[in-house]
Amino acid sequence: MAAPSHPEYSGLELTAHFEDADGADSLPTTVHWGAFLTETDETIIDWTSVTPGVDVLVEVPGSLVTLRDRTSKREGWYFAFIADKDTDREYASEPPFYVDIVRRGRRG
Repeated sequence: MAAPSHPEYSGLELTAHFEDADGADSLPTTVHWGAFLTETDETIIDWTSVTPGVDVLVEVPGSLVTLRDRTSKREGWYFAFIADKDTDREYASEPPFYVDIVRRGRRG
């Protein structure tokens, strides 16, 4: 399935839902998220902690949703969530959220 397209300079809302191996809701002790370029794994937004919960909402402001390569018309990004980071219980979202950021309007 292709990644959804999202316009540059437009904010994003992402929600992660945490479950245990049996599919039951799970409350992690910590939650971190980050954004990375799909092709190079370059960090766009470094690991950032958020208030843990079974469901976690992250709002990415439009000011951060910009193409890194100004000669490109689109870039693949992925967003990852990690529960209980840097502990023996650490686990990551699978699969990450993939988004194609596309140039819009005359801003480029």
